[in-house]
Amino acid sequence: MASFAEQIAKDIIDGREFRSLEDAGAAPQAGYDVQFEMLPIVTEAKGGVGGRKIAWNAPALMEKFGMEAPGAAHVFGDDICRGDANLKLADYQNFMMEPEFAAILAVDLAPRAGGWDRESAAEAVSHFTVAFELLDRRNGPAEHAASIIANNVFNAGLCYDPEARLAPADMNPENFTTIVLHDGEEILNKVGGAPQHPLDAVAFLANHFNANGVTPRAGEILLCGSHMPLYPMEHPGKLTMSVEGVGEISFRMG
Repeated sequence: MASFAEQIAKDIIDGREFRSLEDAGAAPQAGYDVQFEMLPIVTEAKGGVGGRKIAWNAPALMEKFGMEAPGAAHVFGDDICRGDANLKLADYQNFMMEPEFAAILAVDLAPRAGGWDRESAAEAVSHFTVAFELLDRRNGPAEHAASIIANNVFNAGLCYDPEARLAPADMNPENFTTIVLHDGEEILNKVGGAPQHPLDAVAFLANHFNANGVTPRAGEILLCGSHMPLYPMEHPGKLTMSVEGVGEISFRMG
């Protein structure tokens, strides 16, 4: 009989209904135990690990989910799209998106004495770009952190601008305005939309994965936190994110 982690892996690969942990009071670590156990199965089916994501990295969200730190999960290689992409709504159960800054790693984030911080992360990042995180709720629960973590925090990939190249030294998130359009209608126009400094998000992800015996690798794309709440897309259309001085990314949902 397949283990619970094997069942979760199959659910993610096949896009099946969300499967919750049996213990509704399980702590977040129980979710990570499942997430790392199912990982080899999903990576083999989905082109390896192409990136990582941070989740709930704003104080209000950590409080809502009962977390002492942000959440984290993986982005699989086959789910990454570059530049304009054409997606199919029928491939998802509950499609949602989040606009974010993304860091492209120049070197491996190997364990280091004292851990990673903003300064050391800046030396490890090649550049920043803009990205949409793609998510599929798969009819899952809204607030049970451990179950959400076990299911890879709803990640269904990302789309990013491969031409954008903002140097880490020039990343002052409070100075940038994020604009998101849905079929030409503005749904976000916000200065300083990042939930935390993106280099702090990189440092957190490095320390989190290192603590679990994992080294994020050069070339991986790290999602640094959403600039707006989860945005559902229930009908075909086009979404565009632009940050002047950084880049622009779009995708079409058919």
